[in-house]
Amino acid sequence: MKNKYFDQILGSQKDETTNQDKKLTKNILDAYIKELPKSELEENQRIGVKLEMQTYLKGNKGVIIEAGEFLNKLLVIYNLKKSKFAEFIEIENGNLHALL
Repeated sequence: MKNKYFDQILGSQKDETTNQDKKLTKNILDAYIKELPKSELEENQRIGVKLEMQTYLKGNKGVIIEAGEFLNKLLVIYNLKKSKFAEFIEIENGNLHALL
């Protein structure tokens, strides 16, 4: 059934949200996100990557995600160039690119 989902606290639920409701919610969230200060937005995105890493480590089901993928996401969030980051952590640029 398409409209059913499972909530970890509430159990099985029926989703009665219409597409129009979903679009309205998305528009409200997009407007809210647009007004966030850059530092707060970056922090929220960083937390998202952290949660993604924790979920991956706890429930790895045969899918392999390289460490460089998570690092690359963080570099994008903080708008850091790979060459500058390599310089900062004192490794050769080519070695960092091999990791990513």
